[in-house]
Amino acid sequence: TLTVTRELSSNANLSGLTLSSGSLSPSFASGTLNYTASVANGVSSITVTPTTSENNATVKVNGTPVTSGSASGTIGLGVGDNPITVEVTAQDGTTTSEYTVTVTRAAAPIGGGGGVSRSNDTGLNGLTLSSGSLSPSFASDTTSYKANVAHNVNSITLTSITTDRYATVKVNGTAVSSDSASGEIALSVGDNTISITVTAEDGTTKTYTVTITRASNDIAPPISRGPLLNEKIVDAPKVREAAAATLQATAYKPFGDVTENSWSFEAIQTAQRLGIVQGRADGSFHGGDSITRAEFATMVANALYLNTASGASATFSDTTGHWAEPAIRALAAAGVIEGVGDGAFKPNQPISRAEISAILARLMVFEVSAGSALFTDTDGSWARQWIELLAGVEVVKGGSDGRFNPSAYGTREQAVAMILRMLTVCRNVDLQWAD
Repeated sequence: TLTVTRELSSNANLSGLTLSSGSLSPSFASGTLNYTASVANGVSSITVTPTTSENNATVKVNGTPVTSGSASGTIGLGVGDNPITVEVTAQDGTTTSEYTVTVTRAAAPIGGGGGVSRSNDTGLNGLTLSSGSLSPSFASDTTSYKANVAHNVNSITLTSITTDRYATVKVNGTAVSSDSASGEIALSVGDNTISITVTAEDGTTKTYTVTITRASNDIAPPISRGPLLNEKIVDAPKVREAAAATLQATAYKPFGDVTENSWSFEAIQTAQRLGIVQGRADGSFHGGDSITRAEFATMVANALYLNTASGASATFSDTTGHWAEPAIRALAAAGVIEGVGDGAFKPNQPISRAEISAILARLMVFEVSAGSALFTDTDGSWARQWIELLAGVEVVKGGSDGRFNPSAYGTREQAVAMILRMLTVCRNVDLQWAD
């Protein structure tokens, strides 16, 4: 017996390459890897037929397997350059060759000659940043935006998506493919204006601008030292670091009923990005609705990154199995919330402004005692001390009539604003947001 082992072929060449439209330039040669071809505007798609030199080699066109000697699937062509790759893998499975054909589709004749019209669509249907969030939220008809980034963000990329697939995009004058990130754009401290120019098939252009404001590293000393978040209850460094990182990485997903001219817009936007709040099933936030005791407990637990899976035993007689039970248990174990008597918590009952103030104040350590009354209607309130402490550091505010209305039910938007103000004034968190 004589066993002859023939080595696997390492031949990864093509012996032929043809297009369904247009001609290769230069003419095909097995050792030439790069080609160009031109087609008329009326040619909106093309197929490629590659033939391998060795029968056992395999071939892919734009990443899709094709049988040697057979046409590829249809490849759409936009106006301008369309690179097509043909990758050949030899029988040995390791040797490869990549041929590239750049097919240039001509623009339609001016005036739509031959019945072909050229699109004038210069719109974008998407624009995102690698850091920061656009303000206002993206809309195709809005061409001017702003965004803020921290000092440690020294560069950024933009990803824009054209409405029309034949439109082209340039970011600061450099061509970028639709739905692909631009190159890194260096940011100086202060304002950095970035232009995104969209050119339609007929040559019409539209320019979008994004002004990125990079924060200074020079942090001004606070006017007041302010209170502290109680580190016996809360891991303040964790809150500070997690909040800053989350705001950098998370974009706002608009609620259908929260408009930019609302007094609570910035608070709701920031709270949603931090994961403190969610909308309801209809996609709205319902900021003017009364907030329940369970909803507020959950917001606070989310804002402080409390461990709600500690396995603490049930505290109240009416919270077992309730959706907010973990948050309620965590806050009760910390001594921050109390029941309403008879061992009950009444999680679905609306919470008053006085109760909200007491919970927030118990989470903080103040260096001063409550001063004289700042409101005309808090004398005699069981929560007066808490309300006045919070008012002194501008966590809570009253109405223009000088009243606080401690017994009134708090609303969802008021609760969000109070929680964020607490995180802002506590100097061991120092949350950065626009109130």
